[in-house]
Amino acid sequence: GVDSFIFYQGDSYTARNQDYDQTTELKSVLAISNSSFTLSNNNIDINFTKGGLGLPNNTGSLILSHSITGQKNISVNSFGMVEKN
Repeated sequence: GVDSFIFYQGDSYTARNQDYDQTTELKSVLAISNSSFTLSNNNIDINFTKGGLGLPNNTGSLILSHSITGQKNISVNSFGMVEKN
């Protein structure tokens, strides 16, 4: 299947309000693989707190792979900063 990601509303993916799901399917040349996030039901689940801080409940890295141009490492730190390496 094609990899995808979902923006959701709720305290976790499992407890989300599905009416607000925004799903994006990646092109077949792209793939996501876990590097160091804690998995929830075999998926990467990152939930940011409401309000000004936006702190994540899960920190780590994933690998975004493109079949032609290679790989990029995407990480989320404990402050909620998302960085590409």
